[in-house]
Amino acid sequence: KLEWAIALRERVLRKFPGLQIAGIHHGYFGSMHASVIEAINDSAADIVMVGMGSPLQETWLAQHRDQMHPPFVMTVGAYISFLSDELPRAPQILRALRLEWFYRLCLEPGRLWKRYLVGGLVFAWLVVRARMRKK
Repeated sequence: KLEWAIALRERVLRKFPGLQIAGIHHGYFGSMHASVIEAINDSAADIVMVGMGSPLQETWLAQHRDQMHPPFVMTVGAYISFLSDELPRAPQILRALRLEWFYRLCLEPGRLWKRYLVGGLVFAWLVVRARMRKK
């Protein structure tokens, strides 16, 4: 969401006043990929963070990375939401146990159940199947 990116920019600039942020954009630009990529390239940014949600951000970046000039581009998922304080992090004990995904599932079950439960099981099956083929 654009509001989250704006909140993050303000928070980061308060913490690091000399930092230069070349620009921000929401992830809902439909077929305007060319103009977004042009704005990225015109900004002369060194780092681009793509936070459109998984798997959209990975797909978009795979399709358009070769058109972008910045040397470092990364997907960040919910990281922007956490940094902008729009989405709470899991308690430290759940993070230490690597269960932050479960905390997020409890916060947003309608949105995340398929990704975490179905997607996780499919991924686990694909890993098991790949390992069985190697033997």
